[in-house]
Amino acid sequence: MQHLSGTLLDRKLNAGLTYIPYRGAAPAITDVMGGQVDMIFSAIPPVIQFIKDGHLVPLGLTVPRRSAVLPDVPTMNELVPGGDFDISN
Repeated sequence: MQHLSGTLLDRKLNAGLTYIPYRGAAPAITDVMGGQVDMIFSAIPPVIQFIKDGHLVPLGLTVPRRSAVLPDVPTMNELVPGGDFDISN
């Protein structure tokens, strides 16, 4: 799902993102926190503590409504007008 979210964002914005395959969230989180990559797409549970501790900054959620866990983080649909980033169906 994270790969699909990134692909949708890249296509909507023509951003030129580079897909880097990871074997799980932990190595991706390590690389984004270490500055080896600029951003990752992740489910909330693996990154929530890093967000709460201020080590990661969430940009947007790829769900239809804001999360009760991260109520101040907008959805990608709010950030990208006309974008439909709900891939949960």
